[in-house]
Amino acid sequence: MNALPQPQDCCTPCETPVTVSVPGPQGIAGPQGEKGETGSVGPTGPVGPTGPKGATGAAGGQVTTTKGDMIVDDGGATPSASPQRLPVGATGKTLHANAALPYGVGWQTIDLTGAATLLVGPLPLSLGGTGGTDASTARIALGAQPLDSELTALASVTSAADRVPYFTGSGTASVAVFTALARTLLANATAALMRSTLEQVLPRYGLLASKIGINLNSSATDNAVVVESARYRVDKIVVTNASINLTTATLGVFTAAGGGGTTIAADQALTVCSAASKFHDLTLGGSVTADVVTAATIYLRVGTAQGASATANVFVFGYALD
Repeated sequence: MNALPQPQDCCTPCETPVTVSVPGPQGIAGPQGEKGETGSVGPTGPVGPTGPKGATGAAGGQVTTTKGDMIVDDGGATPSASPQRLPVGATGKTLHANAALPYGVGWQTIDLTGAATLLVGPLPLSLGGTGGTDASTARIALGAQPLDSELTALASVTSAADRVPYFTGSGTASVAVFTALARTLLANATAALMRSTLEQVLPRYGLLASKIGINLNSSATDNAVVVESARYRVDKIVVTNASINLTTATLGVFTAAGGGGTTIAADQALTVCSAASKFHDLTLGGSVTADVVTAATIYLRVGTAQGASATANVFVFGYALD
């Protein structure tokens, strides 16, 4: 600090001294204070321009559109609650599907009324599809007959009038002639009707009736047999193939039970039948040598039992006259 001037000796009164403050040198800077709080974020700047459009993915398939709802299937078990609308073309146009389609939404019905239908995955039975991605799965879903080589063989033949298919081997088939006459013949229930259909020339000789294994150890027993003709002439009755030597048994043939009606052959011994290799022609009754027989059933009646277990076969031969 500078010294103030000292007062002088004089005769005049002195002026009042003035004090003058002179600034001292600047002090040393103090330490920096703490950082203040961050100010609020300013407003967002404008959105930049849209980038270039990416290339379209490769087509995953195509369907021809029809009016209705679109079903998208990614294997989900239940329908989605959020249907979406896709900008598909008009009815009858072809739509190519790619990876941009909304997969991962489960079963979803998308309202496309008046637009088109896009199918992704198997078309379910409820929409007229097969429910399968291959023939085997589709047949199972539809409950169809599985593919079989025998069915394929039948399908390979050409159908035509008066033809019937038949197998010529394993997995192979052909057709045979099957005329109206053949069909009518097979429709006949009896041999007599078949002969009538064939219009054979009368008279016709052959087997009229037979009984295999007649019990010859049961006396006074009738064994009824049906004759395949309404009018016939009995020519011969043969007993053969005896199970034992028929030393005692007797047999007769009649048109009624109990030995009644017309006697075709009276009760008689069968002793000629001493073994299975032997046969015996029964002696016919007098009337049948001249009269036509019309009984539909005749009765082989055992008169006397053999006395031991015994059987034989009986055959009636003659002319069918109907």
